[in-house]
Amino acid sequence: MISNIKEVLEIPRRKALRISVGRPDHATNLILKEIHRNGFYKAEKYWNEDKIQVAKAAIDELCASTNVKNSWVDPEKSDHRFFFSEKHGKIFEEFQNDPFIEKVRKFYTGRERADKCVLAAKLISKSGNKGSGGGWHMDSPFSLQFKAFLFLTDVTDDNGPLEVILPTRNNLIKFCLEFSGLKKAGQYRFSDQEAERIQEKVGSAHTFIAKAGDLVLADVSALHRGKPIAAGVRYALTLYCGDPKITEKLA
Repeated sequence: MISNIKEVLEIPRRKALRISVGRPDHATNLILKEIHRNGFYKAEKYWNEDKIQVAKAAIDELCASTNVKNSWVDPEKSDHRFFFSEKHGKIFEEFQNDPFIEKVRKFYTGRERADKCVLAAKLISKSGNKGSGGGWHMDSPFSLQFKAFLFLTDVTDDNGPLEVILPTRNNLIKFCLEFSGLKKAGQYRFSDQEAERIQEKVGSAHTFIAKAGDLVLADVSALHRGKPIAAGVRYALTLYCGDPKITEKLA
């Protein structure tokens, strides 16, 4: 019951927050409309090759280090993740404080400030890997979640692309899924079979194919995952932009 109440209250709460931050400029408003309509906005070649190489080298340095605070590697040694990487390199700090991303975030979430951290990640093809993030999940079953993804390598269907079941970002859709027994209130982890049944109900997941340097701003309140990587290596940065205090759960 508490979970249902939180889902219901999120809709008017978010509308009120967006009103409180004022009106965006015309260019930003067009981007916001695209995120509201499609669930994401993509900016191609947002970073140049020089910045990409600096970031990849910094991630490799973290991978070669030992006892890096707030780091995690999956049992298959496929998914190498470094939360709060802005503390380990200026290139990550630059991504955290990017003014364009910050402007879009502010008007989309309705928050003047956000609790932010940068996840630097390297994904390597290994047998039995579950993909980035460990399978299908929602970052929060209740509240809006906004992220910025910066891809540092070309992303194909084989090397672990981001997959998002975009309609599930809508709280009304979540209610319908709960009513039909496809989702439990407050559920944030889903098996492959559960995700398949949800896709049969609301439509297939969108797969983010991208080039190195592409930026994606997305509402990941939706059910999503990093597809298990079948070949090669993928480097990426993810900027978590949550309501205050949310990144404390990552530490």
